[in-house]
Amino acid sequence: MSFDPLRRAVRVAPLAPDLVGRALIGRIARRIAGKSIDTAFGPGINTRATIDADPRATIGALLPNVPVDQLDLYEREYEEIEHEIVERAKTRTLPMPSLWRTEKQTGLVLYTLARAMEPQVIVETGIANGWSSIIFLRALAKNGSGALHSFDVRDDVGKLIDESEKGPWNLHLLKDGTLPEFNGILDTIPPIGLFFHDSDHSYLHMRLEIRMAGAHLAPSGALCSDDVSLSHAYIECCEELGLEPRLLVDAHKASGFAVR
Repeated sequence: MSFDPLRRAVRVAPLAPDLVGRALIGRIARRIAGKSIDTAFGPGINTRATIDADPRATIGALLPNVPVDQLDLYEREYEEIEHEIVERAKTRTLPMPSLWRTEKQTGLVLYTLARAMEPQVIVETGIANGWSSIIFLRALAKNGSGALHSFDVRDDVGKLIDESEKGPWNLHLLKDGTLPEFNGILDTIPPIGLFFHDSDHSYLHMRLEIRMAGAHLAPSGALCSDDVSLSHAYIECCEELGLEPRLLVDAHKASGFAVR
């Protein structure tokens, strides 16, 4: 067994002693049985959240009071942005693989939430080439206000973002790459209107990072995550906060969305 999970557990133990034992047992279960502790012994994800294949079903459940014609407008805006990002990616040398992009249906839900809810603070973790960053920045530009706070540990992220789009962008490079550092920065910014996790998807990191974001979530904020099918980390965080998540099955993975 690699020592990395043990080091991670020791590092975050003071922050989340209730999670460390579960994470280590899950690691052992994966080594022995090929399954995580969640999939081996816990109830399936489909028993703890509604699963959608259509993003409009997800959007309708999260934003029941937004008129259909308004949702149609947001979808048309997003289609133009998605096409523009695809074309932009063809002309640039990007440091991260294309598989790390925000998938199309997930992007539509994120953009619609950002437009309809008009959050003044959006926080994302895991920037990669900047696909989701552009989606958020373009939504903020349409809204006419708001700021995006993006967190990563690499300094070569966001290569898809044009200089003209960076006005509301606040890039936070975590020097130590630690969750206490992340939480300390959250303490300095206003409550989060929309949070999107797409960084380290290991159970312990994901669980604690989303828990920290949830503690800083605005009263009517949205808690979102990519790759929610890898463990029950996102589901557990939503349950802690009393949120009812919707899981959207996209082309290659599943994303989670919940609104307070």
